[in-house]
Amino acid sequence: MSARPRPGKDATGAFDIRGEKRDDEGRLDEAWAAEFEREVLDRFAKSPEADGMTVSWTGSVLHFGSSYLDASLGQIGAAELREILFEVFPRKMSCEPESAGEIVTELRAFWTWARREFQLETAEECLAVLRPGAEQALRRELADTGKFGMAKSMFMAPAAPGTT
Repeated sequence: MSARPRPGKDATGAFDIRGEKRDDEGRLDEAWAAEFEREVLDRFAKSPEADGMTVSWTGSVLHFGSSYLDASLGQIGAAELREILFEVFPRKMSCEPESAGEIVTELRAFWTWARREFQLETAEECLAVLRPGAEQALRRELADTGKFGMAKSMFMAPAAPGTT
């Protein structure tokens, strides 16, 4: 028997960070997931933890979680975050390895906010994934061209001499 989907708002009408909506096949509803992601990112961007940041990487983590792992935010724990960062990002995310520091810093701020603001149960384990050394590990993975998916390989390929 599957768990009953949670609405985007809790019983009081307040935003439910643990919420999810599933379709008839039991997968996360794509339209709901996109709306949920926008709401979470908007709230996070206004937080003290995000002060001075351009919030962008968190949305990719949430999107990859729902799209590739069928996991809502409340279901993203250490294993899911490791898979997104160290397997999906290197395969799908077109960014330079030097972005690793910015990615890890933003995600640390995000899970710190989720822990403080919502007491999200998985926040501690996600913060543990983002331990010292996570930046170097992510940089290594993002630089490994053997992990690039086809579209990323074409996008990230250096231009041939004489072309622009």
